[in-house]
Amino acid sequence: MKIVVKKAINTHVTVSNKKFKYTFFKPEKELKGSRHLSCKTDRFIFLLISSDNKKKQFKKFISNVILGKGQVLKSNLSNLDGIFQVFVHDKKENKTHVFSDALGIGSFYYLKKDHSFIFFENFNNVEKLNTTLTISTLGLFSQLTFGYRVDPYPELYKEVKKVKGAIKYTIDKNEIIENKFPFLESKPNLKKAIKAFTKESNKFKNVTVGITAGRDCLTILSTLSDKKNIELCNFGHENSADVKQGKIISEELGIPFKNFENVDNYNFLKLAHNISNVSGGLCTLSYVDMASFASKIASESNYLMGEAGACVRLLLDHKLSDKEQFDEYLTPAIFVNKIINAKHKELFLSERNELLDLLETTYYSDKSNPISISFYRNARMPGNFGNRHKVLTAFSDKTSPFLAYDFMKHSYGLEKSNFSDDNLHLQIILNSNRELEKYFKDPLKKTSNSVQEWNLRFNEYIGAIYIEIIEENFNYLKEFLDKEQLIDLCKEQIEKPGRGIYFLHRVISLLLFLRNFNDKTADVN
Repeated sequence: MKIVVKKAINTHVTVSNKKFKYTFFKPEKELKGSRHLSCKTDRFIFLLISSDNKKKQFKKFISNVILGKGQVLKSNLSNLDGIFQVFVHDKKENKTHVFSDALGIGSFYYLKKDHSFIFFENFNNVEKLNTTLTISTLGLFSQLTFGYRVDPYPELYKEVKKVKGAIKYTIDKNEIIENKFPFLESKPNLKKAIKAFTKESNKFKNVTVGITAGRDCLTILSTLSDKKNIELCNFGHENSADVKQGKIISEELGIPFKNFENVDNYNFLKLAHNISNVSGGLCTLSYVDMASFASKIASESNYLMGEAGACVRLLLDHKLSDKEQFDEYLTPAIFVNKIINAKHKELFLSERNELLDLLETTYYSDKSNPISISFYRNARMPGNFGNRHKVLTAFSDKTSPFLAYDFMKHSYGLEKSNFSDDNLHLQIILNSNRELEKYFKDPLKKTSNSVQEWNLRFNEYIGAIYIEIIEENFNYLKEFLDKEQLIDLCKEQIEKPGRGIYFLHRVISLLLFLRNFNDKTADVN
């Protein structure tokens, strides 16, 4: 069998009763793309969109499906790691099976058009699908409140659905059939979890690690065995604790280190447009510096990310009640309520008041886990990490050791003490490289300069850029938002920068995408 590997920034797959057609979109300019694998046999067409898996893993998956005469077993999917989307088209039976990774982080979107189902990796080139995009009111509530879609709220765009983790999708005779298909086993074993993590970190020959004062990347670095093929980099203000810590660690290990500056005012909008276009306005513009960093990674290198490393760091404070935890985590209601117009304000207030009860109903079925763990794995990872994943893989290959199948299999059921204070991270470091323990226990204290210096940048130029974007493009959100209040929020954050900046990063991302999508759609028509 011949497996073809191409770098691509997006994928469109059209499935109908008599057709299976796919397009990998070529890289362009700074969007260098990531690995997309395909294989055609006499009977099957296989697609694997993932930079977490090597050709031999895909080959094993294909061989097992062929031996099973087209049947995809749970054990077949457990041979794949990290974040992925798989298509298996059976030409003989004229059926297509679609699967995402266990948590749905790499899930494609899809819509129905005439008698076809069209799947798409991200929103770049979405105008080619010749569809409308209509905002759902409750979808917008979820996007503004969480920064991503959370069950039971709908997708932001009414015409679009999204593949979910642990579900098998079968397209047969112009119908799409969904069946539960959980394939992530739980066999807790600390030693096996550490072994699986180390194996995944060392899977690829050339790797780039964004080394900072953070514990996720420190844990990854501790497990790497071949220093010759490691690039240690980070981005941000040179006097921030993260950048200083990265330099200190690299010097101790004798590995070259690079620091990339944050995006300046001349390049900010270019990166902002890339992020909003790829994510469909669903991803925060606070990722501009990370996206710029990813674009500079060597094309033959894999970006080793600490995605999902904390597991529940944000939401596992045992001193707080569930309500207090979520009040700390969610976008402050004052920002959302300020910019929503009178037509929708009452609905948004009502949804916010009932939110905790809704989350408990949706994410607290497993009483053995705190609601925070269930929410993190089933909502934040496919939502927040999913949005970021789609953006970053348009720029670079990346691998997430914390999402390796065997690591999740052996770690997710461990005692909750392993996730408190990042104890699991510490166990990996102690097993792999004890020299790095001191940086885990005693990292550099925060300096007067933050990594991205958002307060200063927003005050100096980003706030003014955002006000101009609102003035020129507000019509695309006038159904839901109050223009004067949105501009007023920008002015408040320019005068007294704070958490509202991160909320505005979301709103402006959406506004930019809607403007660009409508412009491109008009050109196509």
